[in-house]
Amino acid sequence: MAAHLRVYLMRRVPADWLAEGGLRPDDTDRIPARLLGEYAGWAPELLRMITDNDGPYVDRPLFALPVPHTWPHAPGLRLLGDAAHLMPPLGAGANLAMPDAAELAPALAGSATMEDAVRGHEEVMLPRSAEIAGMLDGGA
Repeated sequence: MAAHLRVYLMRRVPADWLAEGGLRPDDTDRIPARLLGEYAGWAPELLRMITDNDGPYVDRPLFALPVPHTWPHAPGLRLLGDAAHLMPPLGAGANLAMPDAAELAPALAGSATMEDAVRGHEEVMLPRSAEIAGMLDGGA
C-alpha cells in the first residue's frame, strides 16, 4: 500500500488570485512556479511541499466572519459550532459546537420557554466565541 501525504498552504490572497494572475486550476506547471516565487527564501525542505506534488492544484478558499460578529436574536433559531463561529480552520469552530450544545441542552430543559433558553445561551456563547475568534483572527 502506497503512503500519501496531503499538504495545504494557507495564504491571504484575493479570492480571484488565480484568474488575476492569468492562471487556471489546471495550470499544473505555472501554479507551482508562481508559488515558488511567493515563497522564495524558504527552506528547500519546505519548498518540496510545492515541487514534489504529483496531483492537481485544488483551490479551497477559506472564509471567516469579521471579529467580533453577532447577529440580532431570531426567535426559534439557534446556530451552533461552525455555523455560528465561522473561523479559520484552526480547530476552534467545530470544537465550539461541543460546549455550545452542552450548555444549550440543559438550558432548554430548565427554562420556561425555548426563547428564554436561547436568549440566555446567547449571553454566554457570543462573548466566548468572540474571544476565541479574536485570538485566531489573522491566524491563517
